[in-house]
Amino acid sequence: QARWGAPLVAALLALLISAWTFDAKLSISGDNTEFVTLARALANGDGLTYTNLPEPRPATKYPFGFPLMLAPMAALFDGWAGPGTGTPDWVAMKWLVVITFAAGMAALYLLARQVAGDMAAAATTALAVTNPLTVSYAHQVMSEVPFLAPSLLALWCLHRGLEQDGWRDNRWLWAGVAAAIVAYYMRSVGLVLIGAPIALLVLRRDWQRAALVGGVSFAALLPWSLRNSAAGGGSV
Repeated sequence: QARWGAPLVAALLALLISAWTFDAKLSISGDNTEFVTLARALANGDGLTYTNLPEPRPATKYPFGFPLMLAPMAALFDGWAGPGTGTPDWVAMKWLVVITFAAGMAALYLLARQVAGDMAAAATTALAVTNPLTVSYAHQVMSEVPFLAPSLLALWCLHRGLEQDGWRDNRWLWAGVAAAIVAYYMRSVGLVLIGAPIALLVLRRDWQRAALVGGVSFAALLPWSLRNSAAGGGSV
């Protein structure tokens, strides 16, 4: 109970602070509105496309993970709801980001406890949960906070998995690789989370695991790269 109680407290604290500071207004950030547009396009069956342009075109600037995560909110809620007509879809999207913030704070506690102990984990998580900038981003339709949760989860799992031998029954290693791939599809910078463990395994001359992790990661990322190239964008 104590093992999982503290991460749960971190998540609940993040939810409470986010609910207390929640601002339902849509940010004027360009990225913010692009994500809403892409989520609506996915919900309407138009794919990852900028349907707000005179001539719709495929989107290649962002990975599909965050828009895909938001798409159910766009499908379930009215994007143009007026006063008294229901919850606008962007408000539901904001609350979904809040939930990922809570998950990220739980993952942060787990990672910090693993590398620095209980007291350091409590202090680190408390600072992150109460940081004004972190809390501000926790209710914006932006990919930073949704990227944070799988990134921290990947680091936590990889830290355990890389310290264990072998790969067949090494569930921590493969859970970390899976979380890193999810993080990449939230933000392209997540590629670092894939490259770093491969580099470490190479430095350790653990050739078999380096090749396996690299191969699985390459197979997971290749379809998106091919799609972007075909759509006229970058390969990453």
